[in-house]
Amino acid sequence: TPYTFTLKNECNDKANYQINLETLAESTLDINYIKVKLNDEISVLGNNDAVTKTLDNATDSRMLETGTLNAKEVKSYTLNIWLSYDAPNETMNKTFESKITVTTSYHALTAVETIQNLAVGADSSSTDVYTVPDKTSDSCTYTLAYDGTSDNNLRYVGANPCNYVTFNEEKAGWRIIGILNTPEGQRMKLIRTNSLGNYSWDNKARGTGSSTSSYGSNDWTDSILKEVLNNGAYYNKTSGTCPYGRNGATTSCDFTSNGLTEAAKNQIDTITWKLGGTANYNSSSNGLASHWYTYERGITVYKGRPKEWPGKVGLMYPSDYGYATSSGTSMNRASCLAEELYSWIGANDCYLNDWLLESSNKQWTVSPRAYSWNNFFVFDVDSSQVTTYNAAGAALVRPSVYLIPSTSILGGEGTFENPYEIG
Repeated sequence: TPYTFTLKNECNDKANYQINLETLAESTLDINYIKVKLNDEISVLGNNDAVTKTLDNATDSRMLETGTLNAKEVKSYTLNIWLSYDAPNETMNKTFESKITVTTSYHALTAVETIQNLAVGADSSSTDVYTVPDKTSDSCTYTLAYDGTSDNNLRYVGANPCNYVTFNEEKAGWRIIGILNTPEGQRMKLIRTNSLGNYSWDNKARGTGSSTSSYGSNDWTDSILKEVLNNGAYYNKTSGTCPYGRNGATTSCDFTSNGLTEAAKNQIDTITWKLGGTANYNSSSNGLASHWYTYERGITVYKGRPKEWPGKVGLMYPSDYGYATSSGTSMNRASCLAEELYSWIGANDCYLNDWLLESSNKQWTVSPRAYSWNNFFVFDVDSSQVTTYNAAGAALVRPSVYLIPSTSILGGEGTFENPYEIG
């Protein structure tokens, strides 16, 4: 009859464990004549690795197994102990007494691992919506999906998924776009829940920097908005002026209450943002979310423009908007992903279940339109569809960032009322 015992990891992090058999001082039998069977593994106790004793009355400790338990995971064991067949006559009337001991160490999950664990039961070869089992909320849905791109990123999808985060001292002020692959590796990507306001993407006067018109330019590396977000008033949590209108016009902007804190800056990673674009995007042969993902990471730009930018604070991509949908009224997610983002309006209502939508408002993206003959159009999400807008026009600015890989989720449930705590 075996001795049975169960290990259960009560925590939300992975637990590394080690099962030992410690020989007690009362024992008189040589452990080289003791055989043990833990589940299906049989060994001579004396041949197992000697490890540190944890019991005061133990004379020896031998390791039986090491392993890892996922959050809340349970694993059961059976242990048999018997006298080896080749034990000599001298072992007669000897005794063996022991105790099982278990030592553990915890591996704190990163934020990336925590979200990936939510989708551990999903089929990564499918782009269908995955609803996390045993997690519910009255205010949002635990819905994620893989995007089926070459990187197969994991994204939050639906009209209102449970992806709220307290970040930059703003409770539920940010939301998780997903776990995305970057040139630097997998990162959690956030976007601000609400915009900072309506500002120009760029509006340098003609002949200033990369601008050849009064509408500014679509070179993000030389953009006025990029400076505000990465070096100016927003980044430094101050008030100042922001671009608004043609020929360098400005408007006052105050970020003393919602600009980046020093703690937030330290949690934002410097990532290589890809700045590819396209000239054509309004048909099913060139305007799907999958096309946009390729354009953004491609090499098509206006004459000689930079194809990438290393920095901290950017904006969403058109593909981020496209891949955030879960469905339309009469279309599933696969059907929505087969429709060009330019036509997400009217009968094609995939935008209704897309949490990145800002109804009746224009939102800037970081991606330029790669015309060969002008250099001041930028892609935006206009109400429900991806289209273009001149860089000097005013549209909503929602900062987007990638977090450093060591960032963890310290608590919360991802709901608006109880958002994830980032640390």
